[in-house]
Amino acid sequence: MQEIHSFGACLKNILNSRELSALEASKMLDMKSPTSLSRILHGEVNMKTLERFFQQLLQTPAFQFTEEEQRELREAIKMERLGRKEYLAHQALWQLLRPIKNNSASPLHITCYQEANQAHFDTLEQLFSFYHGCRKVELTVAGCCYPAFTEALAAMLAAPSLSSPAAITHYLRCCNDSCVYLARALSSIRPLLSRSNYAAYIADPNYLTPEAMTLYKKNEFLCAFVDEKGKQRWHHGVLDTPDHLMLVEYPARAMYAFHADQLMQFHEKLLPVKPRFSTQQLQGYVEYIQFFRKLEWDKEIYSLKPDLPFHVIHPDLLLSAVYDCIPTTPFAAAANLELMLQEMYMIQLQRWKNIFEKKKVTHMIFSFQTMLDFARTGVQTDHFFAMRPFTPEERRKILSHLRNQMQENPYFNIYFASEETTSFQLEICGYENTGVLFSSTTTSYNLSQEYMDAVIWQQAFCQTYRNFFLSEFLPARVHPPRESLIMMDQIIDAIPAENDQ
Repeated sequence: MQEIHSFGACLKNILNSRELSALEASKMLDMKSPTSLSRILHGEVNMKTLERFFQQLLQTPAFQFTEEEQRELREAIKMERLGRKEYLAHQALWQLLRPIKNNSASPLHITCYQEANQAHFDTLEQLFSFYHGCRKVELTVAGCCYPAFTEALAAMLAAPSLSSPAAITHYLRCCNDSCVYLARALSSIRPLLSRSNYAAYIADPNYLTPEAMTLYKKNEFLCAFVDEKGKQRWHHGVLDTPDHLMLVEYPARAMYAFHADQLMQFHEKLLPVKPRFSTQQLQGYVEYIQFFRKLEWDKEIYSLKPDLPFHVIHPDLLLSAVYDCIPTTPFAAAANLELMLQEMYMIQLQRWKNIFEKKKVTHMIFSFQTMLDFARTGVQTDHFFAMRPFTPEERRKILSHLRNQMQENPYFNIYFASEETTSFQLEICGYENTGVLFSSTTTSYNLSQEYMDAVIWQQAFCQTYRNFFLSEFLPARVHPPRESLIMMDQIIDAIPAENDQ
């Protein structure tokens, strides 16, 4: 990771590269005393003074900064404004939104502590390839949120020939810099979140004693497996550095159970990252929308999503689209189908009213191009698999209502993102100080298949995300409200006539 410098240190490096002293630089800046510049270089001025000086610096003809130097100084200013921890948390959230695969990362090597007749593994890929060939694998992980580890684990789970799906339980933790840690952890485990056999939990000091918390501050894993010959075996691995693993095989279950039970004994007090719902019946969808009704209820909302969330669509339109599609789904034979649909209707009505009637702000950032696609097709990027596309008439009702709310409702705001800065590879929605939801932008919401929702409940993380949204996006990465209204009109105009579908 690139080293983060204060503004003063960053500027000092630039001056040193040009062999300029503080005295010489202060004269070039027409400053009355070199002491003023010295105080800036040593971080002894307030934020207002620093930002005023930065603007003066950029406008001084004697200093012709390169684009890279300007970028470094702007980032340094941002860090001074946010504070180091908050700045690093914002960087981690950007990495989550716009992941960059590091193809140059070195492999994770293994030192094995084993008997002479046991298999030797040099890299994590070799070890996970071995697990992949086993008959049964139960993996319990604490920490280990390094790309080299999680990418190898994701590759193992994605391989189709695993005889019995591995069961993965992953324990994360809160700490003094939990916003940074959790954002980086989420970025790392993101490829795993959609896997139905992967479950993650967060150890929070608000619910555990300091002694219990120490159990989750390690980077280790425990694996109970049945090998290809049918023998039950036990591994314990400890990461002592991000690219080195110490691995031991226990000759009997006792030592494995000793370590595994330490992690499991507080399981009920840990916060799940992935909410769980019934996967085979319509009841699961009742639970699902009820979960989100409670999460949204009378909350400030800060949403990054390419197109419409379901809670802005009136249930008359939603349920009409569902009713037309239900006969072709497994739900058609449900004995209590009508009762379930009526319950879903009432919950969705509550959600819809909440969004437009609550006296707390809602900020939603959409993709203009994706909203155009919705206007033309009636299909969302995350369209429910048991629902037909919305008709042109339905689209016009949905979008016209949103347009009116944008103009008339002071609490309801829709913006369109500057496309070059927002890639929408992931949906994020913050609900005041209650939770931050991470979802896939392309899903059919089929709960019986691979599906991703993750929620971070820690209040500090919620506040960091709110700050990230308000400081990183609204000032410079969206079109202003008046332009967004015009863009919404263009989207509505793109809806085809009913007979043109």
